[in-house]
Amino acid sequence: MEFSSIKKFLGKYRKYVSDDDDRKLHIRECVRMVTGITLSDEQIAFTKNQLRFTGDSVLKNELFLHKEAILSELRKNGLTHISDIS
Repeated sequence: MEFSSIKKFLGKYRKYVSDDDDRKLHIRECVRMVTGITLSDEQIAFTKNQLRFTGDSVLKNELFLHKEAILSELRKNGLTHISDIS
């Protein structure tokens, strides 16, 4: 196998990783604007059209209280594919 074909193969995955990082950055900014809570990338996960936050129960409860406002802010910023927060 040539190195050029490996480079093409890995290039496909680089695009997905950078897209995921961009989405997480937008999500972190929206959450910070709405709630004042600063999240890390490890606390954000996607499952189909659902956004899932990990962390302690106090953090999750605070985010759940602002669920509609967070979803509204995400839609304003172009992340329309996220339909729910769990």
